[in-house]
Amino acid sequence: MRCLILLLSVLLLTPLAAAGDPMVAKAVARIAKVETAESNLPAGDHKAGAKLLSDLNWAQKRLNAVVQQGTQEWKNANARLKAARASVTAKLNQPKPKPGPDPKPAPGVDPKPKPAPKPAPAPAYEHAKLVALNKDIGNAWNNLKVVPLRLMKDANRVAGVRREIEGFRSRLAQYPAGDSNVKLVTANLNDFEALLKDGLARLAEDQGQVPDIEARIEGMRKKYDRETMPQALKPPFTKGQVEAWAQNVLRVRDKELPEDIAWLAQMEPNAALKQNLASGQRMYLETSIKSRIHGVEKAVREALSSPVEEQLRYGKWILETDPKDPHHVRNRILGRGALDENMLRLQQGLQAIDLAETYDRSMGEACVLGPTITGDMPRPAFPDRAAQRKQVQDAIAHLKRCAVAALDSMRMPAADSNDPELIKIATDLLKAPKNNVAGWERLVINRGLKHHEQRRGWIEPGSLNSLDLTMYSYAWDDFIVTTAERRGDEVWLFSNKFENYSSGDKRTTTGKWYLASRHELTRILPGNVGKPPLPEAGASK
Repeated sequence: MRCLILLLSVLLLTPLAAAGDPMVAKAVARIAKVETAESNLPAGDHKAGAKLLSDLNWAQKRLNAVVQQGTQEWKNANARLKAARASVTAKLNQPKPKPGPDPKPAPGVDPKPKPAPKPAPAPAYEHAKLVALNKDIGNAWNNLKVVPLRLMKDANRVAGVRREIEGFRSRLAQYPAGDSNVKLVTANLNDFEALLKDGLARLAEDQGQVPDIEARIEGMRKKYDRETMPQALKPPFTKGQVEAWAQNVLRVRDKELPEDIAWLAQMEPNAALKQNLASGQRMYLETSIKSRIHGVEKAVREALSSPVEEQLRYGKWILETDPKDPHHVRNRILGRGALDENMLRLQQGLQAIDLAETYDRSMGEACVLGPTITGDMPRPAFPDRAAQRKQVQDAIAHLKRCAVAALDSMRMPAADSNDPELIKIATDLLKAPKNNVAGWERLVINRGLKHHEQRRGWIEPGSLNSLDLTMYSYAWDDFIVTTAERRGDEVWLFSNKFENYSSGDKRTTTGKWYLASRHELTRILPGNVGKPPLPEAGASK
């Protein structure tokens, strides 16, 4: 019965299902060895007892070396060690049994032979061997638990574990199946086999997912290719392009990219995938692709915000123009092309503010200079676009007032070309009802015919993904004329730009001249309309 209780304690206190500390496991194995030997230790046998106490000291050192001494596993092992030490010590403190004298029959009594005692029933099996079998199963269990599931794709490895299980079953068959200790070992062996079957089932499930996972990862590689990702826009910008670009950047940056990264993280534990396939793609998205999309966003944001900052500084410079300062008048108003250039730049400033405001609205972020803002970093405040627009408009109004103050010196610009064909194109277009030009007193081609070529990328508004990027080649000719037009009792100069595209996107009208832009310049005295331009300031007479 003592041996049965001892074996039960060994089997119950070392469950195979729990992952143990290796130092505790070594100590427990040595304690179990002592417990088995102690049951056969004769009382007072100090030589054998000293060896058992030495084994317990060895186990004590292993337990003392464990860092986590608060676990139930460690506490159980320590309690067993103390109990074993107490049992061995008690045996050593008992005196050795002394042989007694031979019994002598009483005088005159003829002794009768006593029946020999019935021999104690021999044990049905050797408990120590069953304990050793249970230990072997436990070691095999722990070995299987630390094997990565992906290595179970090796058929030879799986076959080896199955042979090991068959060997355990063959050894277990030598013991009576109905014995309570044998039942415990059988349960451990069944659980060990169930661990193998569960791992193989999970591996089979993972293998079934591999084709879909690989297909989606391949799709990601195409989606996040440099040529199919949202690109940085190039001038000249339009509101429609900025809106479509913002829609695609937000879709990739704030929706698809985080979703793909999260999905890849979920797929990483799949044991059937090629090693590092999911984790490598996730790291690529988290580093290279995030950096690329942030770089594109910053490039466009700065390309749109830089002109605003520049034009605000320029507007402030125009507002400082003094019409009484001859130097200001000569260089900012009446110098060759100065008024046209300054007025055009201020008009471009208004367009730049409109585009930056389109970015503000479309991206939900301020279009300002600065680093890329990510995560929970504070966002810069939205600029007051109305105040910026007013500053530029005030500069335009001031420039006009300065020009009026210098009316005495105002002249039509010198002709850069007298091409009759260009004059006819301008005349016919200005007279067209849709352009609403009532008439003019004089028309001058102040910038002759020029040819331009450019490639631009278009992303269609509402596109589902960035694969809809289309590159177009644009080629066009243009020229600019200045007209002197009467407005009531006054005459004002207007700048008119004409364009003719030979190629472009599907929205571009080709092979036809049209009035591309038109804006008011300044007043001119009626008597000065036909006069030639004044010599440039400082020019030799």
